[in-house]
Amino acid sequence: MALDDNVDYDLVVLCYGQNDIEENISLYYEAMIRADKNRYPKASLLAILESSQKEYTLKMQTIQDIASRYSIPVVDTIAPLQKNYESLTADAVHPNDDGYKVYCETTMNTINDLVAESYGFDPNDISPVNDRVAEFDEFQWIGSEQFTRDNNTFTFNTSLQGDILGIDYDFISGANSCKIIIDGEEYAAPEVSFDYDFSQRHIMVVNNWLDGDVVDVKNEIKVVFADDENGQKQADGFRGLAISG
Repeated sequence: MALDDNVDYDLVVLCYGQNDIEENISLYYEAMIRADKNRYPKASLLAILESSQKEYTLKMQTIQDIASRYSIPVVDTIAPLQKNYESLTADAVHPNDDGYKVYCETTMNTINDLVAESYGFDPNDISPVNDRVAEFDEFQWIGSEQFTRDNNTFTFNTSLQGDILGIDYDFISGANSCKIIIDGEEYAAPEVSFDYDFSQRHIMVVNNWLDGDVVDVKNEIKVVFADDENGQKQADGFRGLAISG
């Protein structure tokens, strides 16, 4: 998501893990850290271990390991909510008002302990955990407003190349699917089942870039959703495409 480049941000809080799959989380998490510091080099970073994980899962351990590599302080919200989890959550997952008070106090205690100290890094001074993380250093963003929309089909005329293709749109309750067509040929057809009764924004990688699947658009790229009610809802929640590498 694009932020105002005229703002010199003081702090970036990374709160990820609960809704992220375990596969490649180390790579993607490190990429976000480096992107934040490249774009806002003066900002401090905090990494949060989400209470909704309830225990120190492999994802939480991965976040701790990478945060340690980059000297990023970690805010542990698992421990303070663990003993009274049911009473501090609204639905056995998300904190309620009392739970968020604990979240806030835990985060502020960490900030207060560190505010007088200097934490930071130059990404060029640290060798990455994952060699391929550099492929996230530069990316192109094509917002949905740049596409021409015809019902549930979005078309953008361009010429570009990259390694990683991601689609940004709202998952709706139930089955979600679309087709991404490059220069008249189907390139990807991501499908996902979202088992909740609400919609939620996701950025999903749709190509097998780790296996060498590259993006090469010579004239045109299309995003096509189904011509039914579900397709309409997904199309209305389409935000754009990101091409990295």
